[in-house]
Amino acid sequence: MALKNILVTGATGKQGGAVIRALLSSPTPSFHIYALTRNASSPSAQALASKPNITVVEGDTSNPAPIFTSISQPVHGVFSVTVPNPFKAGSFEENQAIPLIDASVKHGVKQFIFTSADRGGPGKADNDPTPVPHFITKFNVENHLKSRNMQWTILRPVAFYENLTPDFIGKGFAAMWRQLGDVKLGLVGTKDIGLVAAKAFLHPENYANRAVTLVGDQLTFAEADKAFEDVVGTKMPITFNLVASGLKWMIHDLGAMFKWFGEGGYAWDMSGVRKEEQLMDFKTWLKSESKFQKS
Repeated sequence: MALKNILVTGATGKQGGAVIRALLSSPTPSFHIYALTRNASSPSAQALASKPNITVVEGDTSNPAPIFTSISQPVHGVFSVTVPNPFKAGSFEENQAIPLIDASVKHGVKQFIFTSADRGGPGKADNDPTPVPHFITKFNVENHLKSRNMQWTILRPVAFYENLTPDFIGKGFAAMWRQLGDVKLGLVGTKDIGLVAAKAFLHPENYANRAVTLVGDQLTFAEADKAFEDVVGTKMPITFNLVASGLKWMIHDLGAMFKWFGEGGYAWDMSGVRKEEQLMDFKTWLKSESKFQKS
């Protein structure tokens, strides 16, 4: 049986890479993956090119016509992830996704998966863009995708476990989380985003024209700090509140997002959603996927 061609954007990034690994882990190969990157000669792109059933494609989704020309084969499905730029407001992510959506329709793509962001849970996220700039642009992309004549799936992850790292950026995220006090934050791992995207390609009938909220755990900072100590043996690495406040002041998008978190953006009851996909909880992620080493 001929393999279906899947175009994966952000192939060398966290989410695109997770989708590729999940597709390749299938015991029966069903897809040939076209891994899209801005630099096909980079070490990470070359590592992908060495794997079976992968062709690395260089291109920019804001100008997708050359991408489809270079593939020269019918593309069955597209996985699209957009990357926010906290210093560029407006339609930055729309410019990455909307041209690709329109080109996909033009070239007969059957299935388009867009990874977006949760905005308050099923139902609410369909209608509320929130005040967070990069959530607004994802909301606009979602609506454009829904309006096109193509089967779609929207994945709406909450905050990423991968924001927690041993370096300055991870310590800054931890400090901003601590400033939320007793407000719970929803979290998920990028590995699980990839697994759900792969399931949607493998079983499209279960995900057709659906938005799926992805949640692995829901914790206050104190609960997360306790879980971290249980697994790693130390308190979560963190920086000063002054640094966290400074980051939120300097980067408007970041500040708006944490303000929305603090107002309960990810504090809604996620228990039902968590049961649906059975994703990694925080302790499981710490043990199997994180960069933290047990002391």
